[in-house]
Amino acid sequence: MTYRYLLFILLLVWGHTALAQREYKPGYIVKPSGDTLRGLIRYVENHQQALSCCYRPDMKAPVVCYQPTELQGYGFDTGRIFKSILFEGEPIFMQVLAAGNATLLKHNQQYYARKENEKLYALVVQDTLIYRSGRPFFAKNRLFATLLQGMIM
Repeated sequence: MTYRYLLFILLLVWGHTALAQREYKPGYIVKPSGDTLRGLIRYVENHQQALSCCYRPDMKAPVVCYQPTELQGYGFDTGRIFKSILFEGEPIFMQVLAAGNATLLKHNQQYYARKENEKLYALVVQDTLIYRSGRPFFAKNRLFATLLQGMIM
């Protein structure tokens, strides 16, 4: 009897993984030469988006996966943009949240700022113990506010 349940669960899990397909969304890749190729980009919401970009010109074409050293970046038609950035000695794809005098980037739930081709600055929020009326409180210390002000101005 327990073998029947085990077999049922095994078939359920195997069937789910066998039928699962990767989701591709319309977007583009930017080659090192600056050429932009439109097509379908594999959409992921985890750390894999920083390590590779899988592209296909259409649904019938084979998938080609690129590393951050092989592309300037990639993006989706929905507006999410990823750029190849040198981070801790290795190139990775970082999400571009805003671009202008300074660029706001995101990688693994951490935010970074960079002015043109200067180094990356981590935007860190620290809890700081302060006292008001003799009582201790934890306040968020946004150490990066002056850094950003200097970058933008």
